[in-house]
Order: sequence, then C-alpha cells, then structure tokens
Amino acid sequence: MNKGIKLLPAIAFFTSMLALSACGPNEKQIAQQKADSLARAQAEYAAKYEYFGDSLTTLTEAVPVDEIQAQLPAKDSLLTTVKANITGSCQNKGCWATVKLADNQEMTVRFKDYGFFLPVKDLKGRELVMQGKAFRDTTSVADLKEQAADAGLPKAEIEAIKEPRVEIAFEASGVALQK
Repeated sequence: MNKGIKLLPAIAFFTSMLALSACGPNEKQIAQQKADSLARAQAEYAAKYEYFGDSLTTLTEAVPVDEIQAQLPAKDSLLTTVKANITGSCQNKGCWATVKLADNQEMTVRFKDYGFFLPVKDLKGRELVMQGKAFRDTTSVADLKEQAADAGLPKAEIEAIKEPRVEIAFEASGVALQK
C-alpha cells in the first residue's frame, strides 16, 4: 500500500479539526459577548433597581447570599456579588443594612469608605444586589448598641446587648437596590 494513502485518514482528521476550531468564537468575540450580556442585564436591572456606589461589573454573576456561608469557612475573605433581602437598615443615615443568612443569622452590610449610603427609609424586604468583600468580623457591644439605636429599637432591647457578636460581614463597593 502506498504511504500517501496510509496518511490520508490522518491528514483528513487534522484538517477537519483545524476547520472546526476555526469556526468557534475567538477571544475578542467572547469578550464582546460578555460585554453585551452585561449591558443587557444592566438595562434590565436599571428598570428594577436604583444604583449606589461603584457600578456592578459582575451583576450577572450574583449568587444567593447563602452561598457565602458555604464558601467563607475555607477563606479569610471572599470577593463576590450576592443577592439578598434586606432585614433592617440604618434609619439615620442609611450607612448600613442587614440581610438574613441561611441559618437565620444576620450579615451586616456596610459601604466602602462610607462613600455612599442607602435611602433613609424602611427598606425591609427589598432585594439588594451587592458587589464587594465578605469576611468574618467581631462587632463590639458599643457598635451593636449604636446599630440598634440607628434601627430604632426600643431602649430596653438596646440595653440588653451585653456581648460582642462574631459574624459574617460585607463591605460593598457598589449596590443595586430594588425600587
């Protein structure tokens, strides 16, 4: 048998693989598809949400807040974008919010460098999409009492706070708040 004929199937295979790989999207097309997807999501969210702080560059990748608890034990901190419903918020300046985690604990959300605040009104139940850093934190008794006063809790509840709280906290660089 001729050597050329023996090589023919191998040549045909490699030629077809080369042709198939040339048909797929290149890096520039993939980047454009991601940018287009983000732009569509931002337009959709613009109708439903108010934005505060930096723009959310990972808006389409937001995960439920419960996933933080699963991912954080293996790390000191976690850069992420999460969705959660607000359970409480600062009624004085709008400088923090709380959201409920899977085990009924609350996570306090503060805003990077106090560079922005949420509206000062009851935001309970509204969805918050936030981009930033989750980490473990200890909140002092004094800070817990100040937070309770900002939330408008009765004086007896504020005075009952006697222990610091170790919790998962979140520093948001940008948020989208459901309208």
